[in-house]
Amino acid sequence: MANSELHAHVNRLLIDLHRSLLQYVGECWPWTDNKSAEERAIIADLVVRQRRQIEQLADYLRESDWLTDFGSYPTEYTNLHYVALDYLLNQLVESEVALLHQTNQVLAQAQSCPELAQLLGRVHAEEQAMVAELRKLASQSTQASWVQTR
Repeated sequence: MANSELHAHVNRLLIDLHRSLLQYVGECWPWTDNKSAEERAIIADLVVRQRRQIEQLADYLRESDWLTDFGSYPTEYTNLHYVALDYLLNQLVESEVALLHQTNQVLAQAQSCPELAQLLGRVHAEEQAMVAELRKLASQSTQASWVQTR
């Protein structure tokens, strides 16, 4: 794969990470009650971790003299400001799983470039860990909601 084509795929991944639902939630947290402080802290940590991935990909593209595009948020995210936390967590899981698959695809395409493959391997591992944490959080939130309604 030509470097320009590979850099275009990396830039697309960068846009999708930078404008992910997780990043949007980090900037525009939907309304929740005080009982959600722990979930909010966990999600805030995930936002920061993903931001580090974005910075590393942006640095790589910049060092490769690639004109980096950072994209914009999808407008449908604005519909998520007043949803229940368990619904939002499930949406975050779905969004991050899609990013995990995308990261894996770009990683497979980057095997001819060891430096990039190493970077994308770290990004992929971090996304895997974040998906696992979000799934756990979503499961706990759903269980807590179910218990409260009983």
